Amino acid sequence: MVICVGEILADMIGKPAEDGTVAFSRHAGGAPFNVACGVRASGGPGGFIGRVGDDITGRFLIGFAQKQGLDFLKIEKDPDHNTTLAFVELDENGERSFCFARKFAADYRIADPFDESFSGADIVHIGSLMLSEPIGRKTWGRAFAAAKRAGKKVSFDVNFRSDLFGSDEKTRELFLSCIERADIVKVSEEELCFLCRAERKDTQTWYAEPLLRLCGKDKIVALTLGAEGCAVCCGREIYRVNAKKVAPVDTTGAGDSFYAAFLSGLDRRGCTPSAAAESAKEANVAAAYTVAQYGAIVPLPDRATIEREAAALSAVRI
Repeated sequence: MVICVGEILADMIGKPAEDGTVAFSRHAGGAPFNVACGVRASGGPGGFIGRVGDDITGRFLIGFAQKQGLDFLKIEKDPDHNTTLAFVELDENGERSFCFARKFAADYRIADPFDESFSGADIVHIGSLMLSEPIGRKTWGRAFAAAKRAGKKVSFDVNFRSDLFGSDEKTRELFLSCIERADIVKVSEEELCFLCRAERKDTQTWYAEPLLRLCGKDKIVALTLGAEGCAVCCGREIYRVNAKKVAPVDTTGAGDSFYAAFLSGLDRRGCTPSAAAESAKEANVAAAYTVAQYGAIVPLPDRATIEREAAALSAVRI
């Protein structure tokens, strides 16, 4: 089972209205929660641990989470702090701009001691947004320590937000320290450039050297490449995996559904280079279904359909 720890929040997705205003619709979100739901939707066992405010948005999120069929669910209610809101606006290509309403928020104040909660997990996925606050950094450290005490694989999605963290050297070192401690990592092209001080070039395999540096000798690192698919590094082997082509309408949650299917695949197959390559194919299929629909948590086809469509994609070692 993959158990995810971190933020659950409301994505307020804005669309221009005819009178010139922007109308926002409320959707459940938060990267670790999205991943947990995506693991379950792609046919694997998944769980989630998080915290919301004792408010109307928090109650909406708890009710939504209870309907997702998760194998393990623990959402704390905080009487003193608000549920986090993420305001999202989309351009004509479905690309997002974010603004977080997160001061005095509950999401990074998780009180669970984690040891008992992690007992049924094989992989523990810990979100990155909590690292933006001192209390959240302590929460991240407690979750990591509990997972390692229990002998679990630890997953980390960089999911970097410059508006919350800034882009200075201290932030870079913080994220690198988390990556160094993790067993499984997801990173975007922009994040790879920032973390490895790399420059994107016009060659198809420009990312190979920085990706190997980030991966080291004993990690699995998935690099998302947008419409071009992904690359995955494991055991010093790198595979380039092409994407399933679709017309995007909303990229919200695409990275989360990608990573959910990827972690679910590793949970079933183990952490080997061939398993990483096959899981990356399924991850690209899940992401394609997500960007073709509105919202971060959307219906996915059953595992048999995902596996069949993934078989049509290529994974080439570079």
